[in-house]
Amino acid sequence: MNRKMKIAVSVFSGTLFLVVLLFLLPESWSRRVYNLTVGRFFRHTVESRLAQFGGAARARLSLKTFPGELRILAFKQEKRLELWGRNASDPAWNFLKEFRILTASGTTGPKLREGDRQVPEGFYEIESLHPNSHFYLALKLAYPSAEDIAMARQDNRDLRRLGSAIMLHGKSGSIGCIAVSNADMEEIFLLTAKARPENTKILIFPCDFRSRPLPEKTRPGWIGERYRKLCQSLAEFPRE
Repeated sequence: MNRKMKIAVSVFSGTLFLVVLLFLLPESWSRRVYNLTVGRFFRHTVESRLAQFGGAARARLSLKTFPGELRILAFKQEKRLELWGRNASDPAWNFLKEFRILTASGTTGPKLREGDRQVPEGFYEIESLHPNSHFYLALKLAYPSAEDIAMARQDNRDLRRLGSAIMLHGKSGSIGCIAVSNADMEEIFLLTAKARPENTKILIFPCDFRSRPLPEKTRPGWIGERYRKLCQSLAEFPRE
């Protein structure tokens, strides 16, 4: 076997090993391995990602102009996302599009600690856009919020163990995150990039309170008040 052939075989073997490793490792470790290997050599910017799919994503959205503000409503029980937008000239929120949630781990109820596999519930800022996510594309939520930390103190929970790296992302796996299809994530990523993360918020509901009643019994005790606030916020987002 000549030298070039040996190099080719080594590269192929190494690539195959990496693919198998990424598939077999737990999600958190798989993400770290990806970022330390493939992610180091093939880095995208938000702009380069938008150059790849922005035109097609905009065509699917059928938008003439992009909204200056964006709200993402996530309904865990219905496994549905809704996107709403508005501009400074129009105070009313306009419905843009609905997406199906492929995966959202856990059950009804807030995220309380690292490793509980729960998707948070409440009002969250978008901390950043991730064009190099191991899950294709991602929006990172600013979790835990100030209210989450305050409630953890009230419950005497360990503030160092509340969890982190909660994302809205592509592909289909989820441990405390919300996953949608890659094509849907392109549209969400595009809208968030155009509105900018600081003008985008995500509201995560246990269910759609426009068609379902508030739970009579809730645990922990403080979540009932958060549900009432979430329910009140839906007055700005009417659906027939």
